[in-house]
Amino acid sequence: MQQFQAVLLLQQIEKLKRETAHRQANADYLGAQLREIPGIKPARLPENSRAVWHLYPFRYDASHFNGLDRDRFMAALRAEGVPCSGGYHEQYFDGLLDEAIRSRGFQRLFSAARLKAYRDSLHELKGNRHVCETTVALSQNLLLADRGDMDHIVAAVRKIQRHSTELAKANA
Repeated sequence: MQQFQAVLLLQQIEKLKRETAHRQANADYLGAQLREIPGIKPARLPENSRAVWHLYPFRYDASHFNGLDRDRFMAALRAEGVPCSGGYHEQYFDGLLDEAIRSRGFQRLFSAARLKAYRDSLHELKGNRHVCETTVALSQNLLLADRGDMDHIVAAVRKIQRHSTELAKANA
């Protein structure tokens, strides 16, 4: 890094601290509100930890939304003006780990047998597929909005739940 780049970045540290605190406050508020909606389970953090919330994930249980599947739930949430996605997918199948395992650096550090055993151990991590299939994620930009926008997200989820029977039938 060049010295002038460091000077520019130093100027952004206070902004980063302010935005992180704002995201944390909104995430705390949003989590408290969403926890009261059956079928919505905000991410649980380890005790004595703080997230910076680059994504705000929550788990979606379709059984509390009359069987409305996650993709239709997310489409309805987007129709209510709340951008969302499915979050992460099973990353141990996307080729990135295989590329790392085949790299010269990994092959110098670890035996072929150890690398194979490691790769084979990642065939299916217990519960990971289910988490990936039931997670809905909001981007960190939403958490930089005003408190009223957090209320809008909660109201949108509640509205979808109220109309989930019709939504599930309409898209069937």
